[in-house]
Amino acid sequence: MCAMPATVMYFTAYDELKYRFSPFFGEMWAAPIAGITARMFASTVTSPLELIRTLSQAGEHGGGLGGHATGGGGLVATARTIVRQGGVFGLWRGLEPTLWRDVPFSGVYWLALEQGKVALEERYPSENPLAPTARAFVAGAGAGMLAAVLVTPFDVVKTRRQLYTTLASDPAVAATIDHSASAGNGSTSQVISGILKDEGAPGLFRGAYARVLKVTPACAIMIGVYETGKRVFGLQERGT
Repeated sequence: MCAMPATVMYFTAYDELKYRFSPFFGEMWAAPIAGITARMFASTVTSPLELIRTLSQAGEHGGGLGGHATGGGGLVATARTIVRQGGVFGLWRGLEPTLWRDVPFSGVYWLALEQGKVALEERYPSENPLAPTARAFVAGAGAGMLAAVLVTPFDVVKTRRQLYTTLASDPAVAATIDHSASAGNGSTSQVISGILKDEGAPGLFRGAYARVLKVTPACAIMIGVYETGKRVFGLQERGT
């Protein structure tokens, strides 16, 4: 539900910001700075949609949890329950952990992507019109894999904090759940410390393999399609 609008805003903002930032930061650092800024904007706008989707799915698969914590009845009912329990700003209660995950990911991804494309072009120069798309696809896969691994701890924290918030908001469930920091009770730094204490470093990378399998092809396909679309519609790189 929230992937499409977030992606459209993200890529559009990235291209514009990279063009604007390049004179100040240079080509190399303009990419990660633009990516971070664009992600903060897109995540802030779409955070309510992601929270509603997450809690609605938790309600569908959580039995009694859905009826109490999210109100049941689908997305609209979930949104109403969130606003009733936490006010309008409750719709953004998942923003902080989302930014902790997405901002570092974007910085690593765009830096690795742009440098990867340059390296591939220098090593494998080609006049084939499909070469830029192929380079973007390969660089996107590598950048996505690297970013996914490095940012997995923040994804673990985000998931646990959101799940804890969902469970703790249901009085019937709150008394039976784990309220330790490692379970998601606390700030991002507190949850990280709790996981390290209770589970060690491997706990921060729980699910990394599955995340890499999901993120790597997605990043490759998205940037490949994006670069192809720009060429099909005659939208050349800004400043070139």
